[in-house]
Amino acid sequence: MTITPDALLKAIVENNNIGVWAAEREGNKIQPVLYTPAIKFITGFSSQSFLSNPKLWINIIHPDDSEEVISKIRKFYNDDERINTQLEYRIINNLGAIVWLENKISVVRNQWGEVQRVFGLVSDISHLKSYEEQLKQSADKLRKLNEMKDRFISIISHDLRTPFNSILGFVDMMLEEDTLSREDQVTYLKFIRESSSSMYNLVNSLLDWTRLQTGRINFEPETINANAYVRKSIEMMTGVALQKNLEIINQLPPDVFVYADENLLLQVLNNIISNAVKFSKPGGKIFISSRNLIDERLVEFSIKDSGVGIKNENISKLFEVDKKLSTLGTQGEKGSGLGLSLCSEIVTKHGGKIWAESHLDIGTTIYFTIPTASEQILLVDDVNTDRILYSKLLKSIIPDHEVIEAQNGADALEIIRHISPALVISDHKMPTMSGLEMVKTLQASDFKFKPPVIILSSYLDEESKQQYKQLGIEYVFGKPVNVSIFKKAIDKSIEQSVRI
Repeated sequence: MTITPDALLKAIVENNNIGVWAAEREGNKIQPVLYTPAIKFITGFSSQSFLSNPKLWINIIHPDDSEEVISKIRKFYNDDERINTQLEYRIINNLGAIVWLENKISVVRNQWGEVQRVFGLVSDISHLKSYEEQLKQSADKLRKLNEMKDRFISIISHDLRTPFNSILGFVDMMLEEDTLSREDQVTYLKFIRESSSSMYNLVNSLLDWTRLQTGRINFEPETINANAYVRKSIEMMTGVALQKNLEIINQLPPDVFVYADENLLLQVLNNIISNAVKFSKPGGKIFISSRNLIDERLVEFSIKDSGVGIKNENISKLFEVDKKLSTLGTQGEKGSGLGLSLCSEIVTKHGGKIWAESHLDIGTTIYFTIPTASEQILLVDDVNTDRILYSKLLKSIIPDHEVIEAQNGADALEIIRHISPALVISDHKMPTMSGLEMVKTLQASDFKFKPPVIILSSYLDEESKQQYKQLGIEYVFGKPVNVSIFKKAIDKSIEQSVRI
């Protein structure tokens, strides 16, 4: 069988994810005459929709990009020496999601330089833009780490030298002065012990900070009741609080489930409550409370003291290791100045944020957020028997999670918008909206939380697998699936979801 050039061209056009469009001059206007089927895959609108409504393409350009894009196209058409250009901009697809496009445009001009025909190639570059943003964030993070490394060395050279100087000074005095009284010896030994304790705390804080920075600290998040760890932290701080006649009040509801590493969460609570005790005036109260931020899938914790407060210009220094803000407590208590910096690193590692509000002589409130423990997994499949089978499988391998179901990608997106599941497990080939279209729409959406996605399907070719990989989908499985490997992928994806 002989393949003609026209047949080959048609096959390429109809089976490629790059949309082709063309327009011709009709009087004083340039009118569209062709849009290939791939246009619908990219924009969600059919070829006929664009042909019947020439303004549709302009109408779907993102409002923030519209003026600039139209201006560039007009300048290109009016420049009689140019025959091609390339634009990158955003559109709003038929589902209301944002899609990044690359539009390569070429024109044919007459002898006077007027545009007679226009040809364009349109492709979805949303995944490339996502990679660019990730690379930018990585570069920024590396730059900050390098800067922090230099400041870290500066901290070590200064702050470790200070207690050493004190220790060596008092030791020399004790060795050289034979006539020291017992009282003076005890006093000097107390100074030495205080300096040693300060140095020990500083070294521990620095080691914890470096382990967090380099990823060498154990991070094993799981569903835990934060109230239990608040109570445990209060118990640990009770002795110190009693010495200052302070009351620590736990206002959390009985059950506050979060997805966190229990040891690291306890360290955050200990550091913040310890600071509250340190800076509270004798006889004061410390309040610990929480509230659910449902849309963000976070729990916001607050620890409020009735202490001396912090100057506005110093608040920004609280959580930065290189600023190392350290002041004496209300009864002369000392600290390393790194406690809240460690808290910031731990909270960030969990996917949360930490900040402070303070008023001099009134007190300080430290806020931080930790992801809620979503116990729902969304299973998306158009085949009822497969949904039943894999729903039972999921309940057997992850019994602590509730399995909810959807029949196609469009229904899944509505569920994700409203309940923010911890994980989505989706089929590939489905009516109304495929798994691939769902992933693209989800990534381009303005949803506050975008859960990780695992693809599980009987209908997967190599091209589809590659497209999912380009979109950043790490796990793509065929049916039937190896249960052991499937379970590991689910566990890792749920852990990853707290840092999305």
